Amino acid sequence: MYKRLDSYEEVEKFWNSCRFKDKGKPIGSWGRLFKRGDRFDFHVNPYSGGDYNSNNCFASLHPHDTIEFNLTVEQVRNYGQSLGCSMDNIIPFGIHRIAMLRYKIWDADGRDDTWTKIEKSWKGMWKFRKQAPEYFQGIKFNMLTRECLNRQPDKLPPVEIPEKRLEWRRKLATYKKGLKARAKLGAFDSHIQTLSTNPNHRQHLNAWARDWVDSDRLNLLHESMENVDYPQELLSEIAKSCLSNYFYGYESINRDHIQWEIDRIFKQASIPLRKKFGVFEQEDK
Repeated sequence: MYKRLDSYEEVEKFWNSCRFKDKGKPIGSWGRLFKRGDRFDFHVNPYSGGDYNSNNCFASLHPHDTIEFNLTVEQVRNYGQSLGCSMDNIIPFGIHRIAMLRYKIWDADGRDDTWTKIEKSWKGMWKFRKQAPEYFQGIKFNMLTRECLNRQPDKLPPVEIPEKRLEWRRKLATYKKGLKARAKLGAFDSHIQTLSTNPNHRQHLNAWARDWVDSDRLNLLHESMENVDYPQELLSEIAKSCLSNYFYGYESINRDHIQWEIDRIFKQASIPLRKKFGVFEQEDK
């Protein structure tokens, strides 16, 4: 059990007890702390033994107690379990999801002795968190006062064009039906076999295989839907995603798992795909 770190001074004192500074200081079982110059970087443990780099550095603490959160909302989603359950045990900020790719970040000490019994209840806590700033990459706080230094207005839900939404729903249903039919007929079997038996394909699979908001994969999926095409490259990517998401690269998968993964992928990529198909009236600002 680690003591929560509430200031630059406390983090520096905690860091000074690190034995192997090149390997970082563990923060619980889910992350590590590194010092780079006069900045402290908090990292989530990377998937499959990867490196500690900017892709898993969720926060940086600068002198004068300014803390900056570095991950994109897509990366926050990928590490959501660790951050949502454990971040406020290490630093005085918590995070929770409010909608697809939308998060609130809040003061972990929001409740105090002046609150009434109702305010201290979960109902009161959620009301408090609802008023917290919405997360974005680069949001900054004063670690001592918990004041947000660059708050932005909360994003409004995008407005859909009815005709475009109807066209999108038809295209989505048709394409998913085609993918699932191919899964039932065994079109994914060769890809599953390759991934399940070749260790070179399985190594570090988790580091990237779950993310379908990634530009290359999203473009591939968009072009395939636009052309009503089912290229082998897309089938291979879906199989990789399925193997990583369900079995962390160590077990086999079957045709039923592929069908479940197809549903998960389209749910994850729903908003970016709808943007590409022009379903919304305007882009989020």
